[in-house]
Amino acid sequence: MTKEEVRALVKKAYAAHNQTLYKTSQEDVFTVWEDLLGSYDMTVVYESFLDLTTQSIYLPTPGQIRKLVIEKLSKDTIPSSLEAWATLQTITQMANTGVPLTKPIHACLGRVMMKLGNQAYGLSTNFDRTHFVTEYEKTVAQYERERMHDMNPTSHA
Repeated sequence: MTKEEVRALVKKAYAAHNQTLYKTSQEDVFTVWEDLLGSYDMTVVYESFLDLTTQSIYLPTPGQIRKLVIEKLSKDTIPSSLEAWATLQTITQMANTGVPLTKPIHACLGRVMMKLGNQAYGLSTNFDRTHFVTEYEKTVAQYERERMHDMNPTSHA
């Protein structure tokens, strides 16, 4: 995106959420948005902005927009913690009945299963689910940080 495109997007974002973009902080706001979104294609950034704007009454941050842009560019949708828990329960049931796993699992779930080792296959209680969700959310946060770095067009220069 060009500087002008970023500035136009910021103004549209503030207008869409009926927020005031104060002259005293305007340059700082533009700089942050340019730093986080300037290296991506305007079409994907604007589409991501629209998606977030229609889902929330709050002004999306440039970080939220960037996260969605990266998700769209990588085509890597991370399962929610409860979706991952359900997948783990299915895997456990399949293993207990001798049915082989035929569908690949998401990398985040795989990492958590590696962390937990064989214990992962015995998780079933509400306490176990809480423990799993905590580990999964830590893993997802780390995975997203790695993905944001890997998908940053300027990080490979």
